[in-house]
Amino acid sequence: MGGGITNFKLFIGILLLSSLLISSCITIVQAPKDNQPKTQEQKAESFQEKCEINAGISCDEFKVEPNKILIKFTNKLGYRISVGDITSKTCKSNSQEAGSYVDNFKTYVAVLRDCKNGNVGDKFSETLSIPYWFEVGSKSESGTATAIANAKIVNYGTIPAQEYSHSIVETFRDSVEGTLLENQKNTYAVSGKDYEVLLKFIDVDEAQFTVNGQLTRKMKVGDTDKLADGTSIDVTGVLYQDYAGGIHSATFFIRKNTQSMQPTQIKREYTHKINVIEPKISYDCSRLDVQSASDETVARCNAYNYCDKMTAYDITVRKSGTDAISQHLNQPYSTSQIIDIYAWAKNNIAYQNVPLDDFAPYRPSETITLKSGDCKNYGAVISSMILSIGGQARIVVVPKCIHAFAEVFIGGQKELDSLTQEIKQRYQQDIELNVIKDSQGYWLILDGAGANYPGTTEIKECLDPNAERYYSYSCVSADGKISKQTYKKEYLSQTVTYLCDTCKSINDCEPECKVVCIKAGWVGDKSASGYEVPKYLGLKTEVYCTCTYYK
Repeated sequence: MGGGITNFKLFIGILLLSSLLISSCITIVQAPKDNQPKTQEQKAESFQEKCEINAGISCDEFKVEPNKILIKFTNKLGYRISVGDITSKTCKSNSQEAGSYVDNFKTYVAVLRDCKNGNVGDKFSETLSIPYWFEVGSKSESGTATAIANAKIVNYGTIPAQEYSHSIVETFRDSVEGTLLENQKNTYAVSGKDYEVLLKFIDVDEAQFTVNGQLTRKMKVGDTDKLADGTSIDVTGVLYQDYAGGIHSATFFIRKNTQSMQPTQIKREYTHKINVIEPKISYDCSRLDVQSASDETVARCNAYNYCDKMTAYDITVRKSGTDAISQHLNQPYSTSQIIDIYAWAKNNIAYQNVPLDDFAPYRPSETITLKSGDCKNYGAVISSMILSIGGQARIVVVPKCIHAFAEVFIGGQKELDSLTQEIKQRYQQDIELNVIKDSQGYWLILDGAGANYPGTTEIKECLDPNAERYYSYSCVSADGKISKQTYKKEYLSQTVTYLCDTCKSINDCEPECKVVCIKAGWVGDKSASGYEVPKYLGLKTEVYCTCTYYK
């Protein structure tokens, strides 16, 4: 009996050892065959903590405990969204209930629980799925953002026990919530009474309603207006998409005046900084003074003169310009329309990174149709659209930073101050503008390559005041005629003729004439040629050298 137990224990031991060996073999098989095992230092160097989310949502914070994950992100999609259950392969539950609202530029915090992430100090990599949707009137759309994150697992207790999203939406007794498109009407019942609501007016940050025939004041998000029967209407969201086909809607509560709606957010005053750049070396390639320019400048102006790509009268350009400023159409040319056009280009044309000198830009109508283009194409489209609505614009090439972009004329200090305030309001963030100043006034940079708002560029070398800048202004007339110039430097010349005593015939005069011209004192760019005077009355043939000097 004792021997049987011993044999049984031995059998169990063999099974456990086999299991360990199999597990080890699986680990070895999964390891990359073409890489040597990394040291701890190499692993530390290759691992970088990060959190990246696509689809217009920015990741602000990512923390991992052995049993929890915290992710904090900001909605920058341009409209209010409802967030669903955030999922991770390592976690079973999400602390937030599906359907939590997050307004535009508001922050949302979620804690995923019941996780098996590893031990404190381990490196954690995960892909989280963030479903969301939004509804406007009868229209419903959904999407899924993907968060790719790396983090070191931290100690228990680092993540707070509870986190909440920073949405200003609150629920009230005896109230009803609604969302309307511009000029849309609907009827809502509150405490047994019907309220017919019409969204009469909406702009970038305010809305105005008619409720049972009573016109409210224009209200921003968080504002409240009292109706004639004591009921209140509260604005909780404004969605205003600045491009053709964009959604214009407002979300609101109608409630009995038993509670006041106080937004949980504190209105922030955004800051701004303006950098004024006064270029020291610039060339107008539409009207170049060839004789005073260097050969290199002439060659670059021929290469970078895109004046024929600024087609303000093209029907596609004009239609796109009208679509872009549709919300500011019935007004004179304004800074609002400049922002409209920039926003339209960013939303409708995908940026492609193509070397500056590889290809000439397309016609703007072609870029609009293709819906993609490089820096030159972006500059041509934006400048053409600005010109089509009555503005003044140009394309700029800066060889030092190997980049091109559009610049639009703003005016003086008053116009610059107005534009600055409007950009802050429209984009709801701190801004740093880079403006060009010349003898006319201020010009605003409109760059499609990575810039988040008008008035800046991500390529800082382009802002160097000592960098050469090559400007193009439109050379296309209303009837489509192009007056583009190809520059060629003209040289002044002077010619003198000498008799060549050593030349025997025209056949051997060229080398001899060069010697004659050099002896005559000609230096620099020169040419030499010869011609014969035939024999007369027995005289010998004479060869003359013509020396031409180019200044």
